[in-house]
Amino acid sequence: MEKWTLGRYTRIIAVVSMIILLLVINVKQFSTNKSLHQLNELAIKQLDLSEDEINALMNTKSAIEKELQDIKLENEKLRSEITDLNTDNENLQILNSGTTQTIEKIGPYNSEEIIKDLLKHPELIPFDGVVGGTMFFNEADVLNDKWVYATYEDGHISGAGIFEYKVDQDNKIKWELVDSFLYK
Repeated sequence: MEKWTLGRYTRIIAVVSMIILLLVINVKQFSTNKSLHQLNELAIKQLDLSEDEINALMNTKSAIEKELQDIKLENEKLRSEITDLNTDNENLQILNSGTTQTIEKIGPYNSEEIIKDLLKHPELIPFDGVVGGTMFFNEADVLNDKWVYATYEDGHISGAGIFEYKVDQDNKIKWELVDSFLYK
């Protein structure tokens, strides 16, 4: 489809507005036994538009209506996604509230101390660094009283994993890799 400039759209809108204005004026002038077809023909004659220009305007109108319909569908999809994300966010907030209460009961450690301990164990990352890089943990979140989700990188590649932790009888945290992957 030919690209339309803003000036061309403005002209089209002006012409369509003029057609509508003339139709409204003509409807008031003609008696009720005149058909709408006669009014359209008169408006077209008064505007002195060629058939090609009329066809171009009709095609443009159809294209704009189709684009508007597509935008409405996309808008509806986005609204649905926003609703889903808000629900997910509420569920995460509930999880975090419950997790914090549970974690406070695990030995002498709170979530910050658990994360600090994980950061001291880059050997848990199952991938070697590349191009001379060394893998290290970036961020970590305590998911519950059993697992931590953490991201890691070496400056060239990055990944994430879930790590299981337990507090032993000596109040030391023991770690185990549950699952891990590299980002593509």
